[in-house]
Amino acid sequence: MTIDWEEYLDVPPASDADIARVEHTLGVTLPDDFRDALRRHQGRLPTRNVLHADAMNPVTFGPLLHVSSTADGYAADYEMTRVAAVWRRLYPKVVPIADNGGGSCFAYDYAAGERQPPIVFLNHEAEPTDPAGKIRVADSFAELLAKLREQ
Repeated sequence: MTIDWEEYLDVPPASDADIARVEHTLGVTLPDDFRDALRRHQGRLPTRNVLHADAMNPVTFGPLLHVSSTADGYAADYEMTRVAAVWRRLYPKVVPIADNGGGSCFAYDYAAGERQPPIVFLNHEAEPTDPAGKIRVADSFAELLAKLREQ
């Protein structure tokens, strides 16, 4: 199933240097399929943007965060290391990858696996000790995209 992506943030495609800088800053290696998505779609919004996962009610999947070192204004708020600095106070080994438009986000959970971390939904309305605070939604970026629907 093909995903179409639409403009959301005014950022250039991710460069390998920007990806490497963010990986170094966050102390992780991002999965290859997500690196590829950053190169082609960072800052963009999938046109099918409602995630249907067994563990939770459908939730909006917002724009991919970006790794651009030159973003400013509104786009700067969606830079991956900036968003990670906020969420890592609660969940030290997560790497946010997408906003949800409501204060929560989707993230790789490196606490659950360094080589192929699962993707979790981080719920800003729940405490970190509450199981509803961090919900596993996919084992890979490809699986997450396959779960996206229009509604």
